[in-house]
Amino acid sequence: MQKDIIEASEDLLKLGLLFGQEVDLTTEDLPEVLSFQHKLIQEYLAAIYIAKQIKADAAFLNKAFPSWEKIEIHREVLRFTCGLLADHDASPVANHIANILVKHTHDQLDFPTIQRDLTITLDKKIIESCNIEGHQSALNPNLSVYPSCGCHLSDALKHSRFVLINGVNEHDPLQLSASSVPVILSIRKDKCSGKQRELNRLMNALTSSHINVQGIHTDVKWEDMCKISNFNQIKYIETMYDYMDVKQVKDLTDSINSLDSEPQLKSMNCFLPKISDRDEANTIYVPFMKALRRCTRLKLLCLASDGHMGDGVSVIMEAPPQDLTFLTLWCDMLQDEDVKSIAEAVKQHKLDKLEELDIGGSELVTEAAVISLIKTVLTVRPDKQLKITVPFSPSSELQALCKHTKVTAQVDQK
Repeated sequence: MQKDIIEASEDLLKLGLLFGQEVDLTTEDLPEVLSFQHKLIQEYLAAIYIAKQIKADAAFLNKAFPSWEKIEIHREVLRFTCGLLADHDASPVANHIANILVKHTHDQLDFPTIQRDLTITLDKKIIESCNIEGHQSALNPNLSVYPSCGCHLSDALKHSRFVLINGVNEHDPLQLSASSVPVILSIRKDKCSGKQRELNRLMNALTSSHINVQGIHTDVKWEDMCKISNFNQIKYIETMYDYMDVKQVKDLTDSINSLDSEPQLKSMNCFLPKISDRDEANTIYVPFMKALRRCTRLKLLCLASDGHMGDGVSVIMEAPPQDLTFLTLWCDMLQDEDVKSIAEAVKQHKLDKLEELDIGGSELVTEAAVISLIKTVLTVRPDKQLKITVPFSPSSELQALCKHTKVTAQVDQK
């Protein structure tokens, strides 16, 4: 086996898919000295192997991916696998993901988890490759996707624990008002073309009657979404693919600040407007981050911007949500001082539940700042896992620092 690995590694080195130090492959420990040129190469080769195993052994997926954690870790590999199986039959992958999802969400309605689950389960690549909608029954009774699942809304509300609405029909508002089933709105302008009347009726119903909206995933009249009757009960907000404008950020800030009770928000994923001037960014993002500090139940916070966040990062790190588990600050102008504010929050035990940190969107962040952050993590919470995404390939110093610890550093792939 060792001989086969060495020969394969030599071939990959010659092809340029692997790189490493000039060593004698017969005497050195391969994992210590060889790396793939990019993680995508490793994932694609793994997908080729998995696709072959699925064709040969129907039970392989149960052995290789027995839990949702395994699926989440290897999500890119599974996407490649679906593409490779498209001409054969990718439905076993779709069925397996759906069945594991049912087990994973059986006893909880955790919207940060649901967001991540939907991202992979309903991902366009997987839908195209495996026709996940054809296996919708596997997701019940936890989830119905309306109208994609081909069922009537009344049936979805009757048989599911929550419903993802991604289209608008004439009688939907009345049925939604009469039901207590949690709803996630996932409505895009391009999907509502020609249905403006129905969309207006739905928007009016959201603000005037009690529809149990638990999540918002939309680019339609975002400022009006802040006015829905049960805004304080919403657990999940995402602005989809369109960037919010400054007014929308202010509207959301004001809506959070106006709540009489503690917000129930557990997950926020927003594409923020591009602001190049730091002082202007402070006028927008400092109040916004202070408002987010009220959202003490936030577990997932993902903020993306092509510009400045000003002092916003340091402001929220002064009092980050106590349950924060997944933090993404994908900002072109994120700087070392922002990383230092994260390290300070770690030092003061304000991020003890953090499992994933993505700061891979800025070329201004230096490896020295990341190394300092990791050293703080290893000192304060050495027994807790943390995956950090950075904007550069980890150096040998950074790899050595993380070796034999529960901290992993990986390069951003976006």
